[in-house]
Amino acid sequence: MKYKTHLLLALILVVNLLGSSAVAQQKTDDSIQGKYIIINNLETFFEVTDNQATCYLTIYNIMDDESSKPYSLDVNDLSNVVKFSIKSSSEEYENQRNSKLVLKSSNHLTTFYKVLVTIGVENVILDNEIISIDDFYSLIK
Repeated sequence: MKYKTHLLLALILVVNLLGSSAVAQQKTDDSIQGKYIIINNLETFFEVTDNQATCYLTIYNIMDDESSKPYSLDVNDLSNVVKFSIKSSSEEYENQRNSKLVLKSSNHLTTFYKVLVTIGVENVILDNEIISIDDFYSLIK
C-alpha cells in the first residue's frame, strides 16, 4: 500500500512540475506584445544555395481573425523575394501562423528584415533573448 501511495505522490509531483513549466513558458510568450518570431539557431535558420535562401518561420501573436492575404501580397511584392507563403489560419496553436520564405541569396538578410517589417513583426526571440527587430538587424547585417 505504501508503494502505491509513494507512486501516486510521485506522479502528482511530476504533473505539477510539468504544469508549472508550461505555465511559466506561456507567461513568457504572453508577455510579448505584438507579433514575434523565434530563431533558435541563426546559423541553421536559412537553407542557403547558390541562388536562394529559404527559411520556415512561425509568426506568433497574429490573430486568428487577421487575414494573411495582405501580408502575402505585400511580401511577395518586395524585391529579392522569390516566394512567400503563409497559412491562412492557425493550425495547431491559437494566434500562430506557419510560413515559408524563399529569397534571392544575394542580400537575403536585408530582405529578411524588410519582410519582418512588412508583416509587422516587432520582436525576435534569439537564443532565448527577446530583442527588437532593429536590434536583430544590427546583429545580422
